[in-house]
Amino acid sequence: MFDFLEVFNYNYIFEYIPQWDPRYSWVLWVIYGSILILGFILVTVDRLVPKNKFLIRHLNIRILPLINTIGFTGLILTFFRYQAIPYLSARFLVYCLVLISLVWTVFIVIYFIRKYPQDKLEAKIEYRKNRYLKKKNKVRR
Repeated sequence: MFDFLEVFNYNYIFEYIPQWDPRYSWVLWVIYGSILILGFILVTVDRLVPKNKFLIRHLNIRILPLINTIGFTGLILTFFRYQAIPYLSARFLVYCLVLISLVWTVFIVIYFIRKYPQDKLEAKIEYRKNRYLKKKNKVRR
């Protein structure tokens, strides 16, 4: 039986080569693999989006480094743990990765709640302004 308080034990966190439980390994592979696939999808979508849709491109620029970093780092840590390759501390680095991803997620949620509606409104105003303003004629020589 797994003791949940053991998760916070110093020796458990900084164990040199942690034990690998193959029953739950597929969960890490699926989570980090799907995050990395989502990153590749966003790269493709970013290339397909027209340049005048700068709001979508701006969101991709903000989210893409987070997704690629977490997915790639998570897969590397999971592979090292699966192969029992010793490095700093597998559990400690996974805890750090989870903490960093939670902090990034909080910042992204705060952005979507506070700043995104304002950016969306500004983009709509910019679109209307560019649509109805007369464009400057080029001077022919």
